[in-house]
Amino acid sequence: MKRGCGLVFFHWSTFSPMRVHDQITEWVGGHFDYETGNAQNHWYSAIQTWKAESKLAKPEHPILRGVKPFTTQEEYYYRIRFRENDPHLKPIIITRPPKETNDFAVGWAVERADGGRGFGFTGGHFYANWWNPDFRRLILNAIVWTAKLDVPEEGVRSEPFERFKALILTGHNHPAHDWRATTAALILALEQDPRAIVHVSENIEDLATTPPRSARREDKSTPPPHVGGYNIFDYDLLVLNYCNWERPGLSDAAKSNFIRYLKNGGGLAIIHFANGSWHPSLPKAGPEDAWPEFYTGICRRVWEHRPPNASRHDAFGPFRVEIANLKHPIAEGLQPFDTVDELYFHQAGDLPIEPLAHAVSKETKQREPMAWAYSYKKARVFQTVLGHSDESIRRAAALIRRGCVWAAGRDELDFDPPWQLTEGALFREGSPWTPQDSQKRAAVVAPTEKTAVASGADSKVGRAVPSAPPPSAVVNDGALRSTRPTKTRSSGTPAIADREPGTQDEKDWIDNRWSRTEVGQFLASSLRLPNGAVTKALSIRVGDRDEAGVCFDTANLNLRAGWTGGFLKFDAARFGLLNLPKIDGQIQFVATGGPGWIGATGRFTGFHVHGKRVVLEYEIGDTTVRESPKAEPVGGSTAFIRTIEIGPHGSPLEFRFASALNNPSIHEEEDDLSGRAAPVHRLRCSSTNATGLAVTFLQGVIGKDLKVRSDKSVSVSLEASRKPIRLWWAVWNGPADRVSDADHWAKTHTPSDDLNDLIKPAPARWLPALETTGHVAPDTGPLAIDTLTVPYDNPWNALMFLSGVEFTSDGAAYVCSIHGDVWKVTGIDNKLGKLTWKRFATGLYQPLGLKVVNDQVYVLGRDQITRVRDENGDGEADFYEDFCNLIETFPEPHHYVTSLETDAHENFYYVDPVGVHRVSPDGRTMETIATGFRNPNGMGVSPDGGIITVAPQQGEWTPSSLIVEAKPGGYYGYGGPKVTPDRPLGYDPVLCWIPHGVDNSGGSEVWVPQSRTGVPPFREFGRAELPLGPNFGDARQRVPTAADWGPLAGHLLHFSWGRCMMMLVLRDVVDDVPQAATVALPGRFLSGAMRGAFNPRDGHLYVVGSTGWQTSALKDGCFQRVRYIGKPLDVPVAWHVQSNGLTLTFTQALDKETAEDAGSYGVEQWNYRYAAQYGSKDWSVANPDKESHDQVAVRSAKLLADGRTVFLEIPDLKPVMQLQLQYNLSAKKGASMRGKVYATINRVPSANVAGRH
Repeated sequence: MKRGCGLVFFHWSTFSPMRVHDQITEWVGGHFDYETGNAQNHWYSAIQTWKAESKLAKPEHPILRGVKPFTTQEEYYYRIRFRENDPHLKPIIITRPPKETNDFAVGWAVERADGGRGFGFTGGHFYANWWNPDFRRLILNAIVWTAKLDVPEEGVRSEPFERFKALILTGHNHPAHDWRATTAALILALEQDPRAIVHVSENIEDLATTPPRSARREDKSTPPPHVGGYNIFDYDLLVLNYCNWERPGLSDAAKSNFIRYLKNGGGLAIIHFANGSWHPSLPKAGPEDAWPEFYTGICRRVWEHRPPNASRHDAFGPFRVEIANLKHPIAEGLQPFDTVDELYFHQAGDLPIEPLAHAVSKETKQREPMAWAYSYKKARVFQTVLGHSDESIRRAAALIRRGCVWAAGRDELDFDPPWQLTEGALFREGSPWTPQDSQKRAAVVAPTEKTAVASGADSKVGRAVPSAPPPSAVVNDGALRSTRPTKTRSSGTPAIADREPGTQDEKDWIDNRWSRTEVGQFLASSLRLPNGAVTKALSIRVGDRDEAGVCFDTANLNLRAGWTGGFLKFDAARFGLLNLPKIDGQIQFVATGGPGWIGATGRFTGFHVHGKRVVLEYEIGDTTVRESPKAEPVGGSTAFIRTIEIGPHGSPLEFRFASALNNPSIHEEEDDLSGRAAPVHRLRCSSTNATGLAVTFLQGVIGKDLKVRSDKSVSVSLEASRKPIRLWWAVWNGPADRVSDADHWAKTHTPSDDLNDLIKPAPARWLPALETTGHVAPDTGPLAIDTLTVPYDNPWNALMFLSGVEFTSDGAAYVCSIHGDVWKVTGIDNKLGKLTWKRFATGLYQPLGLKVVNDQVYVLGRDQITRVRDENGDGEADFYEDFCNLIETFPEPHHYVTSLETDAHENFYYVDPVGVHRVSPDGRTMETIATGFRNPNGMGVSPDGGIITVAPQQGEWTPSSLIVEAKPGGYYGYGGPKVTPDRPLGYDPVLCWIPHGVDNSGGSEVWVPQSRTGVPPFREFGRAELPLGPNFGDARQRVPTAADWGPLAGHLLHFSWGRCMMMLVLRDVVDDVPQAATVALPGRFLSGAMRGAFNPRDGHLYVVGSTGWQTSALKDGCFQRVRYIGKPLDVPVAWHVQSNGLTLTFTQALDKETAEDAGSYGVEQWNYRYAAQYGSKDWSVANPDKESHDQVAVRSAKLLADGRTVFLEIPDLKPVMQLQLQYNLSAKKGASMRGKVYATINRVPSANVAGRH
């Protein structure tokens, strides 16, 4: 800057903290005084969005040449921080925000003493404003002026470019083609051209939409879909990324409309295997499914499956694409590029084409065309056989974009952005599309929620998977583009159901539905009071009409506050799960913090529920105490009452009966009014306050030892007693002239509550039980995911963010929800025809785990582990037992306590940001096993308790997603390095890292049980020594004869909460150091997978999940069943590091030719940086300062004698944080097997030993 460099700050870039005020104002004149962090912000600057009139402050300034005042919808920042009396500063644009009385500068210029110039402008939020000529001229003039160039007298001239509209047709393809990922990459490739507007249809029958409703539109707006689907005549270009593999053909209406579109001059691009569409050689294709006009005319090079001229391709791998030497707009100036793709050859067709690019096939040894252009009717057609994967699309982005632009009838850009610009994100913010799960294979994905499917344009957000044949997938574009849908969502559908995690932000998670939930008579939480926070608060409704509430501190056994009005207010941020509830009413009293009983050890044991009454139960030393709060109207105000019953006690107890006193007056009295069996001893303590007087009464068997304490409280001694005693306590707050009413009420009031009656169960409250019908998925794949339909629409508006599941011996399931409920689900059988949901318990503190031990239900909250008991068999909990109150509760955001687990010894486990903890079977002792976890959302424990896993979240000191195998005393990084001689990195080795894009937020882990037949699982190699040379020998593994879960038996599964899926974790141990690889299993859940449990009755895995922030959930929550069908999986089930390579073991015999082709594998590696910053980029291993992946050469591949294990020879294999292994194989029976394995190598053995355990 000292050399006089110009600087322009535009919109968001005007935000700077005050600590750089002097520097920023020197450079550019002013800034928005932005602050971040959890502390209270003190912004001077402000933000508003409105239809703003932008006026010229200094019309004579060169920046305003040719600029006229303009009006735009704009988000302006104002009250900008400038230097006082800055002679170099000139206001340029001023405006008056709503409700303000002055104009404010929102654009300004400065000429610095060093000769440099600066310009700041706080507008620019909306892309559409660039089509306003005065807005555009203002910014261009400013850039020219800041660069010290002369601004033309009429300003910088510019013309808005003509946009074009493209519709990608997708929704299905060959099973090996991930059309979701390639479609996302196509969007990014096309949007490298700023003129492109890209929409996506997942319903191929949108081709059947009627001819144009009006003349072709050439305006700048985005064409919205109409009811019934997208109208193809609204688009300049159709991009075909679809194949009807094992699907019906096109309707006659779609065929004729498609041809009509092309005759009218609409453009067409055909990508990769879309050239196989509607071909008679497709599997299960009947004569009615074939469309000769497409594969003989519209598409000029097609995939032919039938011998002897069957089409083929080189194995997926790297090759170079050369550009044809011809003067075609697509090819002219385009540079050759390297890609990773399938190289197609022997494509059928003989009509003329203009080849644009070619590559040399490893199999044919000849140049094969990769892309070409031609005309059909009046249409321009671009076709490429590139594009097998999202990376393939990205590497060919320039070629594909050019081809699409040409087909759309537009001139090419003057430059080609580098393909790497499309890296790092699948779905860019602002893109109108994210994948609809409605088109996933029904065999392995979540089926339709029958009760939650909306109609019309809202069906997209209410649907998971259609029943065959698939219905039209209609997308409400307005709902997808805005932060919140404008239409009513179907029950249980979060507003982010259509948003990819990477495109979501805070405003997407504002959801106030919890405020409409009938939570019940009580709620456990942390609660802030005027004199401090109660970390373990139990708020209880009191009064005949629930007109008041009280807060009981279960940690200190102290009634802390009472209020009138409402109950609790829930913050709408992040679904109400981030910030604490607040008191919704007028506070009437607040007690001093600390113990309610002085000088004694107390322990909360739980509470009984009897209709609208709650009876608290706790121990003071060896004495059992019960009390129940209530409220009554007295003297125009409300009296809060406690009935306290104290068991026999051999020594005096000291009870704090009044607190927060101001000018206290204490009186003792006895009376023997008629009707009393004996004189009553009563204490009365009054204290002044802002509204009058607060009077506290206590009557019963009271000692004479009164103490006024330094904290402005009063305690009283209760004499030792061999018999139970009862106290009656009340506090009244009201005007001084009504205190006589309170005194009279206290003297004449006869306590009538018998707590022995109130601890008895009352009739059920949460009626009726609800019935839903589940959906059983067809058994067409290795895994089927059935849906136990969740009653999102229920009489109490209870939110169904499910977070824990377990089964009792009678087959009933218990599931908990994050907002505090437990539900009992019965009727679970093979057909799922009638499921009964009973609201079993309510008011728990953000339960994030549930376990059943000896048929008793234990729920993990942020405050305690609660054992919920149904004492009369009516399906509702009557006693909420505080089984373990040793949890350290922090009333701060993100300090969640998650994932209750058990082992064979009935120990309990949970994890929170403090560490992973083990609780004894009686709940009385707790030990912390390991620490250093950032915001963990889940964990797992092996059946014997020998292996404990934790899944922290990426962030500070946690460079990516990961799974930790926690060892006693282990430290895993969050909080900064703790270097010791045994811990040189500052943290202990993790089990495995997972790329954040693969699993952006982990859930818990669950171990697949061993076979019920007793046959060991197919899991490990034998102990035979493996040769080092090319004649690599037999691995001699066990035959996978285990029933139920077959090759997965005994394995560890990991849930991805963010990606709504589960992964197989393959452990390997070298020199007693564990390491692992993860591989995604087929299938997606309706919501973010949180917890799983195997039902001992049927052996299937049941998974519950929830939505939240940064998930791809379609529903608020889910309850789904995963069944292993027995068909082959195309993923590895064992992985081991050898001294000179890796072994992968699959569940089925492999084709020897593809298995032993080193080109069938692609290996990359990279490291992360362990640092205080949020997350990490991917850094080269070879060049640690370079952001990149290193390619790892596979020298050879050898299929071992078992036919299912392949050894990949990789010389010089070394430890690495992240290794990605991509495979493209064929099974011996012909099926294609493709996938990616993500591994961490902590140790490499010195010699090859199979069967490491």
